[in-house]
Amino acid sequence: SALILTSLKELDDEESRQRASPMNVGGVPFPSKEKCRVLHVGCGNSRLGEMMLHGGFTNIVNVDYSEVVIRKMQEKYDENFFADLQSCIVKEDILRNVLGLESRDDNNLNAFKSVLTPSMTFEVADIAEGMHSYPDESFDLILCKKTLDIILCGAGSVANARSMMTECFRLLNKESGVMMIISSARPEDRAVYFENDAWSGVENIKLPSTEDGKHVNRKKTDSYVYILYKQSWRTQVETF
Repeated sequence: SALILTSLKELDDEESRQRASPMNVGGVPFPSKEKCRVLHVGCGNSRLGEMMLHGGFTNIVNVDYSEVVIRKMQEKYDENFFADLQSCIVKEDILRNVLGLESRDDNNLNAFKSVLTPSMTFEVADIAEGMHSYPDESFDLILCKKTLDIILCGAGSVANARSMMTECFRLLNKESGVMMIISSARPEDRAVYFENDAWSGVENIKLPSTEDGKHVNRKKTDSYVYILYKQSWRTQVETF
């Protein structure tokens, strides 16, 4: 979660979004946190969505195939949670703006009232079977924390993994779409699952190895972040 948030902070950094970077759309910045439509597949009981809300994202959809998990998450993130969150956002926004003002005129005070109301939903869905209630290009950013790895451990793993990737490709915006996958598998073992769809670019980052604190004799675990671009304006290149 921390790594994803660090990557997203860079993605939303004003200077990074304005310069010609892989996230930019022909010089047009990747959507800001407030406008970015996020899908978290295989969310489980992760707090990633909550952390992203506190970080400034306002539109997050979490899906998981487990009805039990989704029900518990819906109960955890109820109306009281969002009321408290909205109150904190308004207070922070007012304080931030007041500190930067020389005088409190009516226009600035009215601007304080325009804070976006954050939205985070939890839905039962199997990404490998398709999210048919969502039209093409419904999201700008898709996050996948080990979900691909889990799918590849089950029955019909190869077909289901390819179905998941194809569905994620369909759901991403063709101009700004980016998918981030965290996996324990090496690039040579994951590349095949990125070949069926017309991604315009794929990058991988090896994360620092971490000790497994629960098992003294277990070796360090390697993890990778795979960043896949749907952005149609990019020349299709292999950066793997």
